[in-house]
Order: sequence, then C-alpha cells, then structure tokens
Amino acid sequence: MPAADKRRTVSQARASALEPRLPKLSIKLAAGAPDGAHVTRDGVELGAAALGTPLPVDPGEHVVVVSALGRADRPFKADHQRARIRSLEVAAARSAPYRPKRSRKRRIPLEPLPPSAQHESKTLGYVLGGVGIAGFITGGIAGALVLQKKGVVGDHCNADRRCDAEGLVGDP
Repeated sequence: MPAADKRRTVSQARASALEPRLPKLSIKLAAGAPDGAHVTRDGVELGAAALGTPLPVDPGEHVVVVSALGRADRPFKADHQRARIRSLEVAAARSAPYRPKRSRKRRIPLEPLPPSAQHESKTLGYVLGGVGIAGFITGGIAGALVLQKKGVVGDHCNADRRCDAEGLVGDP
C-alpha cells in the first residue's frame, strides 16, 4: 500500500489493536545444548533467529521436538491460550546408544507360485540365460577376428605406417 493511501493508517491502527490479543510462543534452547541441535515446532524446523523470539501461534496444543545427533528426540508439549506470551525452554535428551527402530508392519507370509507360473518363470530364465550365452560367444568370436586382423596388419606394415597390399586389406 502506498504511504499516501488513507487506508494505510486505518489498517495499521487495527493491526496494532489486534497485536496484544495474538498468542505468542517463545522457544529457547537450554544452555549446554549439543552443537547441531535442531528444534521443530509442529513439524517445522526453527532457525537460530527464531529461537528466543516470541512468534505468533494458533491457540491450542503445540509439539516442540529437540533432536541432536546421537541422542533420542525429545518432545515437549505447549498448550497455548489466547492473548498471552509463553516462554518454553527446551533441552536435548541425554546421550543414548543407537537403537534401530523396529518395524511395526505385519509380515505377510509368501505363498508359493502356482505350477503354471513356476513353469513360465523357468522358461523365461532359460531364454534369458541362452540370450546371454549367445551374446558372450558372439563377443568372443568378434574379439578373436579383430586380433587376427591386427596381427595381419602388424606383419605387413612398418613403423612409419606404410603397408603392402595385404596390410591394407587386412586379409591373408
């Protein structure tokens, strides 16, 4: 809004009147926190500039989590009401050994394939194996022919790259 706009003063006055009614939450990382500790509020990471600053929040419960390398995540709950600034000091959990999280998924036992599907799988395996072997043999034959031609060229050409008729063609 341009500075000369008359609505600007009205909107600023209304915003100033609402400011004291906004709930705010100030989160501070406790002294002695490990380097690289991260703080999230409701799943959003807070940067260093946001820590210690009263930030507007919606009324209700908020979850603050402190995480650090080699430590378990430490959650905090802040139940926040209207028209109040609340401060919360959070700290990282004590060092904890690494424990892999266990999967809570139910394991479903695998059932064997029906006989027709097993037969199709075997056939496909034989076909793919045969194609692989044929490719290997073709590559070996091509390599042997190239080495044979190189030998002919080497026998019929000198160091100055001058060749006789057999060396130019490459056929004996």
